[in-house]
Amino acid sequence: MFLLIVSAGKDSVNQANIQINFILFGIFLTYSYLFASREGTLARKNKDLEPLLQPEGMECGVAMIRGGYNARIKKEKKPLVLCSLIRTFAAMTNDEFYMQRCIQLAANGIQGARPNPMVGAVIVANGRIIGEGYHVRCGEGHAEVNAFASVRPEDEALLKDATIYVSLEPCSHYGKTPPCADLIIKKGVRRVVVGTIDPFAEVQGRGIRKLQEAGIDVTVGVLEKECQWLNRRFFTYHREHRPYIILKWAQTANGFIDDHGKALQISNEQTQMLSHQLRAEEDAILVGHTTDVREHPQLTVRHWHGPNPKRIVLTHNRPLPQLMDDLYQHVIQSLIVEGGRQTLQSFIAAGLWDEIRVETGAITVTDGTRAPQLPANVSLLSRETYDDNTLCRYISL
Repeated sequence: MFLLIVSAGKDSVNQANIQINFILFGIFLTYSYLFASREGTLARKNKDLEPLLQPEGMECGVAMIRGGYNARIKKEKKPLVLCSLIRTFAAMTNDEFYMQRCIQLAANGIQGARPNPMVGAVIVANGRIIGEGYHVRCGEGHAEVNAFASVRPEDEALLKDATIYVSLEPCSHYGKTPPCADLIIKKGVRRVVVGTIDPFAEVQGRGIRKLQEAGIDVTVGVLEKECQWLNRRFFTYHREHRPYIILKWAQTANGFIDDHGKALQISNEQTQMLSHQLRAEEDAILVGHTTDVREHPQLTVRHWHGPNPKRIVLTHNRPLPQLMDDLYQHVIQSLIVEGGRQTLQSFIAAGLWDEIRVETGAITVTDGTRAPQLPANVSLLSRETYDDNTLCRYISL
């Protein structure tokens, strides 16, 4: 690992030290999570590590790169995770390296920042991080504000030669807080690196133009796909004028979602916990009228911590286009659809889905309601095994 760092050659000593720390920290988190999972606790009992151990952060290549989440379940994958960590950090450019840190920081705001996007910012001078921050809570300081506030007084003089990395375009308008683009200009940094342009109508390139007009060198599109994936809810809401929709169901090994029409417990302790974590991270959850009457689901966060999603029951007199418009008007940026079969199939038929999560248990039944048919345009994003249950996650091609 250390030989690989040294072979990069062009990095400064500070940069090499940062890379070593990141790799060691990633390894530490990987094994911490593996240990917690083996004990059946996941990360729930370690509140300090939770934001960095959530699937959200891992999907974005944070702390544990893609594949690390599966590694805590399948022991044979562990060596691959450590090798991938080393290869990932070694192959990065400086801009990608610091943008990765922005994404890691941003993911900590998954519950508090909404309906604002999750944003992270890192200030670098002479190959050293002198300030960093993320958007903690809606209505409070943005990532750039918190990053500048973290700069020590003795490092203030370095700002004129510094680069600030931001995972999302700095805002250029007055909302609940002043424009971040104005603050960056005032601080006098020489360069700004932006992960992706903000799709919000009040921004959409205006922040970048303001910075350029002030004579600041601006680079856009570093780890752009990763930055957009982090804020997929926010992007879908502003681009499609509807929430990001996750269809979710559990099925038996032979493809039924109930037992002769009666509710059936398929999820185990671990997958139930993950389902409740998902609920804490999304704005609303929906079931059909029949499911609501027959099963009386609570649809709350009981096996995780965080806010309960808004509860929605779909009725026959509320067509999906009207529902989508209502959710958009009420600033619902993400929606979980949990059933039943007719409701799930209606969303699939209308093309109203962004992600599908299917849990398959080991149990079988002789008859019942058949699980929905996956659409033809799905692509498997991940496959994870928890005891005898398998979680498959799909996205659209």
